[in-house]
Amino acid sequence: MSIVSFFQLDKWKRLEESGRQRASRRDEPPFGDMDFLFEIADAAYDMRSILRKINMRDWSSFAGALEDTALILARKAGSCERQREYRGSCFIDPEPFEWLDKSYKEASGKERCTWLRSVKKPYDLASGINDLTACFHRLIEKITEEAGKWRKEGKCLWRIS
Repeated sequence: MSIVSFFQLDKWKRLEESGRQRASRRDEPPFGDMDFLFEIADAAYDMRSILRKINMRDWSSFAGALEDTALILARKAGSCERQREYRGSCFIDPEPFEWLDKSYKEASGKERCTWLRSVKKPYDLASGINDLTACFHRLIEKITEEAGKWRKEGKCLWRIS
């Protein structure tokens, strides 16, 4: 048995696809974005637990940063939805994404996982969802890569490669 089930991986990939679709619809109100972002936060929490179990502390911290950023963004999406603002006109603070990039750099050694944070000004909800989804994709890639190196038997984890 792998450390990541097919069901989990499929759910995470569907969430990623949903994030890409939402980010591309800038001229729509963020209906459902708050719930979507809560699902991303829940998935990041699960990923964090998996990474912690296999002693990948930096990646676990990155998953925690992604979870926190998703929760911050969810709160803003809820506010924008109540005010009937479109994703492209709902402006957000890019600071949580700076922290997310810093955490990603510590885990991967690469500069950043976001794409629009320092490019799009003012930074809006659609850009934030795009960047969060890009970082979520990096986390999926890492978990998928590591899943093949571990096997779960009962309560034990065994490194197989």
